[in-house]
Amino acid sequence: MGITVGIAVGISMGNQHDHRNGVLAGVSAYVIWGLLTLYWHAMSGINAFSLIGWRIVGSAVLLGAVVFITRSWRSLRPLASPQIFARTSLAAIALATNWTIYVFCVTHDRVVDAALGYLLSPLGLVLAGAVILHEHLRFVQRCAIGLAALSVALLAFGYGRPPVFAVLIALTWTLYGVLKKRVPFGPLIGLTSEAFVLLPLAILALAAQQGFGDGALHGATSTQTQLIAFAGVATAIPLLLFARAAQSVALSTLGWLQYIVPTINLALGVALYSEPMPPWRVAGFAVAWLALLAVSIDGLRNARAGSPTEPAVVPLEG
Repeated sequence: MGITVGIAVGISMGNQHDHRNGVLAGVSAYVIWGLLTLYWHAMSGINAFSLIGWRIVGSAVLLGAVVFITRSWRSLRPLASPQIFARTSLAAIALATNWTIYVFCVTHDRVVDAALGYLLSPLGLVLAGAVILHEHLRFVQRCAIGLAALSVALLAFGYGRPPVFAVLIALTWTLYGVLKKRVPFGPLIGLTSEAFVLLPLAILALAAQQGFGDGALHGATSTQTQLIAFAGVATAIPLLLFARAAQSVALSTLGWLQYIVPTINLALGVALYSEPMPPWRVAGFAVAWLALLAVSIDGLRNARAGSPTEPAVVPLEG
């Protein structure tokens, strides 16, 4: 709790920190998101919907406390507007859906699928920027989207079906990114408002599982029960670190840092959890990496040339 409040206070004092600390915060956020796969994999055997319910409850309690301690509650007032509430609710649902798919993948030995999903997510945001927000796509960006489609086709050929979970992770994260651009909240207040919107649904879901199902903690060991208590902390800390980084680090740099999450997930899936990497899967990932590399280099080059600002980077959460 003390660490979380400290980071939140640091965000409000962002101008007093330098670029190096911002980069360190960004790297820390992405490394934590990547390593959270270990945390969620340790929850294998528990229903993914239960885990997300506990994650929402923990996040709402922790972030609510941080907002109270930092006296930021007045920033939640726009949530009283029906229009803002509706937009926040849609973003929250997209986020919860993304979380659920990711946690399901990690707890069901599909970590590599999760890695691919978060590898495709930045490309999905680029495509959404063009289709939904009518942003201009440069030649390299159009080629990268074509490579992403080729990657999915290669993996579909190898699987004998599309990589459904990876595509769903990318789609829900892209939708969340688009919806976030329509909500007038900063990172801390935005996540807090989303957690508050989802809280009644999470409580109802956990109560229903407890009263009419196998139980909200069905299948959990004593160790897993203790770990669930940290779900809110695991959610809030990397997001607050990212918020700190976003204040002083160029978006082109943050874009490069997004490589950290799928790299860690892929390494864990293959090396630690022994998920297979046949040649067709390697080829699909290689093409996806090439696409993301092309977009990143193109964005960095245009940022240095003084081109118009790139679309905002939405953090890749675990």
